Amino acid sequence: MGRELVCIPCTHRGGKNLRPFAVLIRQVSQLTRPIRQRALWLLLAGFAGSAVLIGTLWPLSELPSGRNTPLSVQWRLYPPDILRNLILFGVPAAFTRRWKTQHVLLTAALVSISIESLQNLIPGRVPSILDVLANVLGAWIGHHVTVWYVNAPAERWRKHRALYLGWVAITTLALVIAPVAFTPHLPVTPWYVHAPPQLGHLEPYSGKLLEAKLNGQPVQNGPLPVGVLASDFSIAHRLEIRGEAGPLPSQLSGLFYITDDSGREVALLGLQGTNLFYRLRSLGDHWGLESPRLWWRGAFPAELDRGAAFVVRVEQSNTETCLEVNRRRQCRRAVPFQESWQLWLPSRALGVDVDHELGRWWLMALFLPLGAGYRPRTFESCLLLWPISALMIAPWLGPISYPTPENIAFMALAFTLGQGGAAWMRSHNKASQLFG
Repeated sequence: MGRELVCIPCTHRGGKNLRPFAVLIRQVSQLTRPIRQRALWLLLAGFAGSAVLIGTLWPLSELPSGRNTPLSVQWRLYPPDILRNLILFGVPAAFTRRWKTQHVLLTAALVSISIESLQNLIPGRVPSILDVLANVLGAWIGHHVTVWYVNAPAERWRKHRALYLGWVAITTLALVIAPVAFTPHLPVTPWYVHAPPQLGHLEPYSGKLLEAKLNGQPVQNGPLPVGVLASDFSIAHRLEIRGEAGPLPSQLSGLFYITDDSGREVALLGLQGTNLFYRLRSLGDHWGLESPRLWWRGAFPAELDRGAAFVVRVEQSNTETCLEVNRRRQCRRAVPFQESWQLWLPSRALGVDVDHELGRWWLMALFLPLGAGYRPRTFESCLLLWPISALMIAPWLGPISYPTPENIAFMALAFTLGQGGAAWMRSHNKASQLFG
């Protein structure tokens, strides 16, 4: 009954005495195998669930609301954001292959709605119905792909080594799309200054603006000269606004606004409550994406008297970005504004969400299937060079910092989980080897 046990000590003198122990070890192994498999399944499922909670409920602001005056960048890159939400619920759905489809959809909807509701209480998080829809769709895709994968004939998968290449290409492309979307896009066309802007989507500022300077040159409502002024603006610029305070606006109110000849936004300096707002147009604007928004919470004192003088300065250089209100100054490491192919990257120092949610998840998405499919063979060893090469050039292409011990740990964790998951599936004989 069963397969014959191969016992190396049994092949030499005295081996017969060891056979009972070997048989005992095999029997114990067979008895504990369901427990070990269950433990591994729970470990992987726990990791997937933790990834969902960390990815959706981790605070994105460096300091909770109301503490000090942090300067932060907020941005939403919609295609990668939707893709991330699909993956975030699609991966855990792989552990629901024995569930009915309606149960998967109902559970995903309830979990996602609960998460979005909790995000109202978490600094830096913004709930969105689009996230709920993407989460439910991701769970549905993950559930059905897993069922199809488990039931697929082994011969079919031996012919699809290129699947991993496609996965790497997609994740690498996602890495490249993000910085390209934030490339400064300042058209060489006539610009127009609005100080203060009188536009329908901005609340009129009830204070008084006395003077506006751009790169040291006074500017007024109307056409803004291009040439050296526009060129300097795209690389480094300095904006100064002097005025008299009015009641703090409850909605976003513009202090200084630049548009192109089509009426599209180039730059906006605004105020909402006590918070100062600054945004510069990026290439992503053409793709329906939001440009990064620089917020300084609590920049304007709430007790500022009506009619009191104020001075607001925005200074951008290759080393730092600074906002200043009445000699109170907040500076952060600069997002480099340069010409040609050099990209405007929301760096880790500016946007915590970029480092935590895009960089690390990209690394894990890259190395998890690598761990699942890797074998010590020439072909798979060559594939290993792809993600490593992508990782080495990533600091120059996307919002991921140079490899740090933390990032290396995330890669190792993803690789190990991939190896463990593949071993578990092979032990059940329900998933064929992806690489033959």
